[in-house]
Amino acid sequence: MIADEYNKPRNIQVNSSLNTGLSQRFFNVERDWTVYAHPDFRFIALANPSQNLEGGGSYATEELPADVWGRLVQIDVDYLPPDEEADLLREARP
Repeated sequence: MIADEYNKPRNIQVNSSLNTGLSQRFFNVERDWTVYAHPDFRFIALANPSQNLEGGGSYATEELPADVWGRLVQIDVDYLPPDEEADLLREARP
């Protein structure tokens, strides 16, 4: 499962439901419907940095609770240098 912009402000119940599913390995979708996580289940949360951007402005983010961070591994990924990004886009173009 991939959750994009996981630290964007939203209804706290969404994160709470995902957090429960990550810790207990099942998700209650409706009262009588439960989805159990496969043993190989992985959850990837994509998030924007919480700091202000260079040149002004900032991302709309919220700090995730400690119990959420306890279930995630953080990997910081920076932008490619502009010339490498341009090369990558040229290679990916059909």
